[in-house]
Amino acid sequence: MTTLKRKPLLTKSDLSLDEIAEICRRWNIHEMAVDTGKTRPPVRQVPGLEPDPFSDVDLYLIVKFDSDKYEWHFNEHHFGVVEALQRATGAKVWITDDSILEKRIAEGAEWAIRDKESRDVIYARG
Repeated sequence: MTTLKRKPLLTKSDLSLDEIAEICRRWNIHEMAVDTGKTRPPVRQVPGLEPDPFSDVDLYLIVKFDSDKYEWHFNEHHFGVVEALQRATGAKVWITDDSILEKRIAEGAEWAIRDKESRDVIYARG
């Protein structure tokens, strides 16, 4: 049986922070952080099952949009940020909106608390 070697997720040290900062300013992001608590899921090799969409993600980010400037065209805005980050990093990126984490934390979700505590901030608007 062959075991597939999985590449590690990207970390703060793998990123061009100047390029990230420019993206954050352009897209009105208040804070961006790498979610260091994430790991790659095991490779699913079950015939007939769809591949796990998270198995190819290289970089998990938690993003806090600047609330007074964020326009509520969520899909367009969200995916615009993802596309800009993917072009800048050459990696498959997944972003979680901080407001979703905050809502889940208020509901008592332990996974959301862990995600928030394990973040490594890469940009914060001063």
